[in-house]
Amino acid sequence: MLLPLLPWGRDEPLTSQLDRVGLGWQLLSADYDLNGDQIADLIGVLDYGGVRTPWAWLSAEDQYRPLFAPQGYPLGSTGTEQGYEYRDYQHYQDVRVSDLDANGRPELLLVATQELVLMEWAGDRFRIQREELDPSPLMTPFTEQGRAEEVLAEPQADGSSRLRARMIDAQGQALGSWIYALQDGELRRIEPPVEDPVEVSRLIEVLFGADEPRRALQMLADFAPVEPANGYQREFYLAWQQEAADYLRGLALAYTGDAGSSQEIWRGLAQRSPDSVWAPLAGEKLP
Repeated sequence: MLLPLLPWGRDEPLTSQLDRVGLGWQLLSADYDLNGDQIADLIGVLDYGGVRTPWAWLSAEDQYRPLFAPQGYPLGSTGTEQGYEYRDYQHYQDVRVSDLDANGRPELLLVATQELVLMEWAGDRFRIQREELDPSPLMTPFTEQGRAEEVLAEPQADGSSRLRARMIDAQGQALGSWIYALQDGELRRIEPPVEDPVEVSRLIEVLFGADEPRRALQMLADFAPVEPANGYQREFYLAWQQEAADYLRGLALAYTGDAGSSQEIWRGLAQRSPDSVWAPLAGEKLP
């Protein structure tokens, strides 16, 4: 499509001009001045027979200068070799304009079920980054497939936004979320902190290394399951915390001589959660 070679006047609605050549137009934003002439430019999606592609229309005195957003060459190049890129981008039905890092330069965000494409305005073109929405680290060995159910923008206190990609498996069950931020021009996945609220390793060290069961009981006194940072396997994770705490509390009580209480805790754990990894260990302690 040779849109940059045709005249596009700013004195007539762009929709009308595009309609005459058989093109649909979805305006996404008219809030950014891309070329610094103090006039807001248009960012949106062209539709040609169902093929949807992102474009920007920059003001140039009384004309618009169309720019195919995924092109790898700067504004002003005619670039007639976009055909393969059209095929590359047409399946992204969810296209948005954002400013994730709040720097005043917009991004086009293209969302598919297993990929994000971020096109950040770099002054004379959009710079492209791809991020695979890989659900495999969130999947159990029995999960067949996974994909992104939705990608949400979450505002932050500093004015920036982060993206939360909610992942589901083939049956539609929630797997968890990946969180992304645009930092120093790079789209980065924010790894959730590794949480060990039960402090299993410390408790084992206290119980077996330092031989201080009473101290371990003090550590467990204020225990409460903590929500996982990215929603990963939430129910399993919360249950695992509680089961680990119960088993280790039973051990600590047994080491202080309170056999009755420890047996009661282990019996309850084995009956309440027979499929838990802690249940066989608790069962071994029962008479």
